[in-house]
Amino acid sequence: MLISQIRAARGLLNWSQGQLADEAQLSKASIQNYEIGKSTPNIASLNKMIKAFERAGVEFTEDGGVRPRQDQIKILHGAEGMKALFDDVFEVVRTHTKPDLCMSNVDEVMFDRWLGTPNALSAQKEIGGKNYAPRALMKEKGGRVTYKSYAEYRVAAAECMADVSLYLYGDKAAFIEFSQENVKITIMDGPKVTETLRGMFEAVWAISGVKSDAAYVTGSLF
Repeated sequence: MLISQIRAARGLLNWSQGQLADEAQLSKASIQNYEIGKSTPNIASLNKMIKAFERAGVEFTEDGGVRPRQDQIKILHGAEGMKALFDDVFEVVRTHTKPDLCMSNVDEVMFDRWLGTPNALSAQKEIGGKNYAPRALMKEKGGRVTYKSYAEYRVAAAECMADVSLYLYGDKAAFIEFSQENVKITIMDGPKVTETLRGMFEAVWAISGVKSDAAYVTGSLF
């Protein structure tokens, strides 16, 4: 990333130097010094600024310019696809300032089957223990609870739920379609679409109940 691209990206977003500093977790003085050429950002600082601009919907072009980020769609399949999805989720959890992991219509039996129990346990360890609680919506009489130690669950009426599983993480949305023979994962990297889906999730979350009976919290089918 060129210094001119920092200024151009700020202009595209109408960000002040202070706003960029806040989003990139750097000091305002550092941003000022970079832009006037008084100092040169190291790799870590560059990556922080790049991540901040990318989260805000800006991408950098090969000719030294900037532009609004184009939505990207990736389609994955099978066990390798599930592993790739969770690698992506982990990366967002590690780097995004507000990953806000939300899950809908989760079927943890199928997740264990396609991800593999050891990998599923690793996923719990990786996602758990952060300074936020992932949230999961489950269909009435629709699944098993295994992530209760760190995630918050609510049970929604069946008519509020789609037939596919949905993961929202950072600016991304993943649609997961399970069958006995295969699993298909469609990942959309698009802030506006994800924001819309997150609003729908919040609406259902607000009217859903917390399931607290023994069968639920012990991870049995309910």
